[in-house]
Amino acid sequence: MFKWIRLLLILTVLFLSVLVGMVFTSQNSLPLGVTLLGYSLPVLSSGLWLTMALLIGTLTGFILSFLPLFIFNRSTERKDRKIARLEQEVARLRLSALKG
Repeated sequence: MFKWIRLLLILTVLFLSVLVGMVFTSQNSLPLGVTLLGYSLPVLSSGLWLTMALLIGTLTGFILSFLPLFIFNRSTERKDRKIARLEQEVARLRLSALKG
């Protein structure tokens, strides 16, 4: 039940974001030419340039926010493997102490 509500909420927010972006782009239609590192990019509306900059910044931030999480997960996996290896060694030593 909650999965459907969550999905509906996500789709509603996505739809509203696209709608606001379209309205913003259409209301800011002043042509704008951008030069990036000496290369002239095509002339597009100022609303489109701002919307693309927002999307690129959002995606970059989203990707960069996952880097620490990825590093933490790798570290955790390494420690889990080490714990499993040490637990096996402890079990082996206990068995050898019981036998000998």
